[in-house]
Amino acid sequence: MGAEVTEQTPYTTSRAFLEALAEGGVRYVFANLGSDHPGLVEAYARARANGTEHTLPQLVVCPHESVAMAAAQGYAQVTGVPQAVVVHVECGTQNIGGMLHNAAKGRFGVLLYAGASPYTQEGELFGSRNEFIQWIQDVRDQRGIVRGYAKYDNEIRTGANVAQLVHRALHMAASDPAGPVYLVGPREVMEAEVPGEPAPAGPRCRGNRAAAPAERVPRPGCRRNRRAHCAARLAGLRRPTPAAHGCGTRRRSGDRYGPSWRPARGRAPRDPGTPLPLAPLRSCLQVNADFTPVIPRNGDTRAVTA
Repeated sequence: MGAEVTEQTPYTTSRAFLEALAEGGVRYVFANLGSDHPGLVEAYARARANGTEHTLPQLVVCPHESVAMAAAQGYAQVTGVPQAVVVHVECGTQNIGGMLHNAAKGRFGVLLYAGASPYTQEGELFGSRNEFIQWIQDVRDQRGIVRGYAKYDNEIRTGANVAQLVHRALHMAASDPAGPVYLVGPREVMEAEVPGEPAPAGPRCRGNRAAAPAERVPRPGCRRNRRAHCAARLAGLRRPTPAAHGCGTRRRSGDRYGPSWRPARGRAPRDPGTPLPLAPLRSCLQVNADFTPVIPRNGDTRAVTA
């Protein structure tokens, strides 16, 4: 896997990490780099010197973490394939802020990677602590910062199975409903040489197949008995109003502009993405939505979820 390993070109965890991203369909790494990323920078530098840079995702340096996250989310919205975002330890993770919320609630796959403070301080390992800030940035639970919004989080502890972690994370990010995933890696681990032969990466991620028009992927909630149940309930409703969410993530959906509401008789909402008043409505069909279109205090509306 990757370039030939020689004494002049050590095969590090960072190199294995980048190659796993490329194998999983990641074309771009949108990065706001910091002191926890020398392993990644060296991997790119060595690849350029060896003429193998084209085998790695293209590095796009961004002035702020929110810019990197917005770029990755936009790519996922168009292609359905998660891209990678690289940020600086816990402070860079927090700088993503509302962009992480947007990716999670908008159902767009993004692989977010952040370094972690080195865990050695006497030079025991290559990449040991050498700045005072690395004590301050060593927080109790860095992964917990994003746990309420990430579909999956894990820590890279060795280069031996980094490809497995990356491909698992990409599969989680792309699976329906898509969403962000989070990986962290201490500097010593990311700069270490991979011990022996890396473990097989497993099945490759092919992005969110729901975004591809070629085939339809069966959804667990749409079995025949479930469809029959929904049809029976709809038959008893009078002029049900459809309420859809996440339609923009599917090319064959009726609405290509993201979350929206479609009132009866096909009239467009006054402000796309803004719910229309439901008080006059008597029934509502909720399609692929993780929010409730019915506010009990505003009206006696019955909803059918499909």
